Amino acid sequence: MKYRFFIAFILAFSSALTMAQVALDEIVFENTDFNFGIIQAEGGIKTVTYKFTNTSANSFIIQGLEAACGCTNLSSDKEVYAPGEKGLITVDFNPENIKGEVNKWVYIRGNYSDGFQKDLSFVANVVSVTDRSPNRYYKGEFGYLMMDVNHFGWGSQLTGQVIIDTVKFFNDGYNDIVISSAKSSVHFVTVGNLPITLPVDSTAYMVVTADLRNVDTVGGYRGSIVLQTNDRFFPIKEFPVGIDLMQNFSHLKKRQLKKAPQLTLSSSQVMMGEIGAGGIRTKDITLKNTGKSDLIIRKIDSDCSCTVVSPAKRVLVPGEEIVLKVTFDAVNKSGPQGKVVTVITNDPVKPRQNFIVKALVK
Repeated sequence: MKYRFFIAFILAFSSALTMAQVALDEIVFENTDFNFGIIQAEGGIKTVTYKFTNTSANSFIIQGLEAACGCTNLSSDKEVYAPGEKGLITVDFNPENIKGEVNKWVYIRGNYSDGFQKDLSFVANVVSVTDRSPNRYYKGEFGYLMMDVNHFGWGSQLTGQVIIDTVKFFNDGYNDIVISSAKSSVHFVTVGNLPITLPVDSTAYMVVTADLRNVDTVGGYRGSIVLQTNDRFFPIKEFPVGIDLMQNFSHLKKRQLKKAPQLTLSSSQVMMGEIGAGGIRTKDITLKNTGKSDLIIRKIDSDCSCTVVSPAKRVLVPGEEIVLKVTFDAVNKSGPQGKVVTVITNDPVKPRQNFIVKALVK
């Protein structure tokens, strides 16, 4: 008798579960889509987990998990979820023998009152290490957009000129790449001939111009050029730009050079000695105008923010000298240190002079 009652109870409970239904929007997922980004076909199985909560007043029953691709393996942490209970759907994606962009769907069948299934999705861009373009001489690589340079470093250049350069692009992907716009953070550097469309396995050129005719401030300029593309995984491509500007003295006559200013440094090195980790030390170096007209200190650059140089004044009359305070900050530094400081002046013979700041951080 007890046994028959137990069987009847189980059947009734199962029937109640079957009849109770939940609305699709009552099964709330934290994420319904996922982007794996660029992955290698030979890189093994990739996994994504979709988390959800049953917010309905009834139990949620998973009746089946299906996918539109045999490259996936699907699982849930259980089959029946009580009201308020959280759950997990795990998708294992095997990219082996797949190439290019993929967009896959996962279907969750359950006891829904207003629909047949819940849809989840994931995307990926699958590349193969054995299937690469022969154009490996390209130095810059931004996803599938390759460049023959990985930066623009024009080195030391004189003011008053216009520099025109080009970048060669190659589309190493599986779809057309469109470079729609570009923006430079260096105000005298501009980009032309956009937009550019690169079909698969094709090349194109972009023109980059540095107009130095109206640039009055000499010294180092560092920035970047940002490209906007239609790449769904990496739409923004950024590469650095750098140039060191020097005043152009080519127009000066011999008699003018004889009356020009001249910078003389008291030393080519500033020795900080031993410094404890995180310590700060300041030393002096002397700058003197040994020329015959006013010396203008236009700019002082350092190759490290850890080295700070503070000139007491910017203009030195003939014969005048000043003491330059040089401060070295050893925070996050260890071992021997050698930082270059560049003094830029209107000395036509040596407009850029360097000295090295040395320290031993212990």
